[in-house]
Amino acid sequence: LGGGARRERSDQDRGPRESLAGLELGEAVAKAVEQLPGPLRQTLVLRYFEGLSFAEIARVTERTEVAVRKRYSRALAQLGRLLEEAMS
Repeated sequence: LGGGARRERSDQDRGPRESLAGLELGEAVAKAVEQLPGPLRQTLVLRYFEGLSFAEIARVTERTEVAVRKRYSRALAQLGRLLEEAMS
């Protein structure tokens, strides 16, 4: 079957080093998310972790969808910078 359904590796399939690296990355992401300013953190959490659409976030936060998209973009950019700093 050439469709290419990718199987996610479970924790049991990973070696100890790979599992530890995954935990460290998860901790680094959590710390970086905590460092984001409130509105950026809220938008990122609602979109990425809660799975809300931009329209839903706009309703919840009483902002325009354009403003939510901009906040999300800024949140991702700042998160990337924070993770680069944490990993260096």
